[in-house]
Amino acid sequence: IRNRETGETKRAARNVRSRISWSPDGEKIYFSRITRNNPYWQGFSDLFVVEIESGATNRLTNGLRLHDPDVSPDGSTLAAITVADGTQNLVLYKIEDERITYITDNKHGEQVYAPKWSPSGDEIIFATSSGFNRHIVEYSFETENFSILAGSENFDARDPVYSPDGIQIYYASDETGIFNIYRYNRVNMLIERVTNVLGGAFMPSVSEGILVYAAYKSDGYKIAQYNDLSPVDESKKYIAGTPAWFDESLHAAYNPGTDDKGINWNRLRNYDDRDVPGYDSEGYSSVFTNTMLVPLIRFDNYIPERDFTDMIKPGLYLMTRDILEHHALFAGATINRRLERDLFAIFEWSSGLPPFSLFGWYPRISFEIFNITRKTDALIELREDLKIDVDVTYNLTEFNVVLKDHIVHPSNELEILYRHSRYGYDVGSFFIPETNRLVGAFGELYLVGNILQAQLTHRGIIPTIQTEINPVGRFIRFRYGYEFNKFNPRLEYDDEENILFTDYDRPRFHRVEGEWREHYRVSRNQTLTARLRGGSIIGKEVDEFFNFYIGGLMGMQGYPFYSLGGNEFVSLNLTYRFPLWEGIDFRLAQMQFERLYGSIFTDIGDAWTGSFTGVDELKRNVGFELRLESFSFYSYPTRIFFSAAYGFDEFTRIFRDEPVTYGKQWNFYFGILFGFDLGTGSLWKR
Repeated sequence: IRNRETGETKRAARNVRSRISWSPDGEKIYFSRITRNNPYWQGFSDLFVVEIESGATNRLTNGLRLHDPDVSPDGSTLAAITVADGTQNLVLYKIEDERITYITDNKHGEQVYAPKWSPSGDEIIFATSSGFNRHIVEYSFETENFSILAGSENFDARDPVYSPDGIQIYYASDETGIFNIYRYNRVNMLIERVTNVLGGAFMPSVSEGILVYAAYKSDGYKIAQYNDLSPVDESKKYIAGTPAWFDESLHAAYNPGTDDKGINWNRLRNYDDRDVPGYDSEGYSSVFTNTMLVPLIRFDNYIPERDFTDMIKPGLYLMTRDILEHHALFAGATINRRLERDLFAIFEWSSGLPPFSLFGWYPRISFEIFNITRKTDALIELREDLKIDVDVTYNLTEFNVVLKDHIVHPSNELEILYRHSRYGYDVGSFFIPETNRLVGAFGELYLVGNILQAQLTHRGIIPTIQTEINPVGRFIRFRYGYEFNKFNPRLEYDDEENILFTDYDRPRFHRVEGEWREHYRVSRNQTLTARLRGGSIIGKEVDEFFNFYIGGLMGMQGYPFYSLGGNEFVSLNLTYRFPLWEGIDFRLAQMQFERLYGSIFTDIGDAWTGSFTGVDELKRNVGFELRLESFSFYSYPTRIFFSAAYGFDEFTRIFRDEPVTYGKQWNFYFGILFGFDLGTGSLWKR
């Protein structure tokens, strides 16, 4: 709300998605808001009212798809627009008894816009269209008739409002090819143009001899005020429906008939989409989009000692989906010159699948398979004085079945997962020098893993234009998993009657993990985030292969990923984030840069196996991050970040019988991804 005399402004309500209407006493504002708080959890528009003095907001409807309210002069009834099957209708909503009455009976895609009551309450005026242009229509409660007041096949008329005395109707029209404000005299049926702008004038409102309207200018929309409502040009008055002063040459330039390329613009502008053949209706069957193939080149430096050419991985992504998103397929493959591969395929299904559909449950189901191979060199020690170089290929395969659905509220999601893993290795053939005997290639599985997991997530993040780069709200996640595995990490064997059998351990255990994040708005675009995480493998200790790891980019950045690992963990992060450059609005090649944010953060935490070592042994780090929000090719989100963190505490871990020291050093991270938030995944890796 803006005070015209003092220029002071204050916010009356958030997330307003329609025109507003003042109550007759000026103490309330009616509006509509899109929410998912309805029986269908869909984005429906409903009516609300806010009390200006207290700021209290009350919801009036639930799931009725009503918008653009206007309150009657006696304050008892709202005129509003309802939407169903692509058709809009004008309705009356009685505030006291919540009763809805239909004024129009549209059924074939007609649209209705911006109803306004007359000062007497005897009429309602609104805009409507069934084709290209809008017309202004008045409805009389006395006669129950509709009258077309302005608009034609050749020009558009919209946004009508009554003057306070009810004599004039102000509206916007593009009769000259540019939208300006006009007024229609209900007594003598004269029409006159009020404004003469070059950009555009829309949505007029009149009070105390002052016209306020939305003005379109070279730098966007503004609110404009016009103080002289005397006729602009007395010669340019005409009887409604007979625009004698209308400039045909201007109109011809704006709306030609058939041009030199044979295009009939009149026919296109006045196309009637109701005039279609009598198609027979039939049940929907899946219609998939064209398969999209995306070539890519990956750079994998997971073994820094390799040649540069070994780090280059060309590949291909494949994507297609059902038009209604009932099904989707996403797959990809990359391979390098050493024939190391990365393969995956994800198929999603959401149109119902027995036995779940038999109980009325229609979760989104994903079938996922992943396979990667990595090659390395190793030494086989046959005896102390005989070690042989061999080629080893690790082959890791996982298959997931995932069920996802919202529960209780659309911000809550339940995920149920089953994962089957098969991790193995293959040793290439080699010669024993002493005997020149060839040992054939062989392989073995060192893990056959199974996980049953349930995860409950609450995403209470407030949707704003800065949500991605600087979220506000709450995120909670709790995960429980039960694992039953066959595991042989040390490649041990049993010898039974001269036959070697793999000596598998069979670790079975429960795992719990939780996270709570609160993003507090400190000021307009500054936030303070507190993030608490913890996890435990319940019961006896298990091999470090199954550890949680809390270092690296998604955890305590002052320490490398594998430096902080254990069967249990806890950590706390505090982050203060602030804008460095809002509204960059700069384009470079295919990149469009929007905003730059900075942050400073600190972490404290640790991971351990066995007894907790005490608060004094917790590790600490501090750091900073830069986030640059941008887009590629106008539509692909492209998030660029750089962060640096310093670990205060120095400690030593033993890996492969060798001591490795961490801490007292800087760690740097850089990335270009689709999103900034990498911290919602699991903290344990295989």
